[in-house]
Amino acid sequence: PQLYRKKLVPFSGKVGRYWKDEVEIDVVCVAAERLIALEIKWKNLDSDEANKLIDRMKNILGIENAVYDVIARSIKDKEKVDGPAIELHDLFPSTTSKHRIQ
Repeated sequence: PQLYRKKLVPFSGKVGRYWKDEVEIDVVCVAAERLIALEIKWKNLDSDEANKLIDRMKNILGIENAVYDVIARSIKDKEKVDGPAIELHDLFPSTTSKHRIQ
């Protein structure tokens, strides 16, 4: 709900984790045939690391029209991420960011 209220994700719905065997995705949100998958890392990433996490989620879930995203402390070269990327300053009002999911 907090991500939706801050307009960082395009919809709100049922939220939980995904896991099967040794595979886990931190947050999955489903609503009306739409899906958002999020990996959350409490560290600084670069765009290559973020893209690998997004590709991993795409391969695990295999859903074409889903929104795949990464939340991290910071993401170097954020504009090179294949999809939106959320940094901590996007979530907390102490700093501002114009980067939002469309």
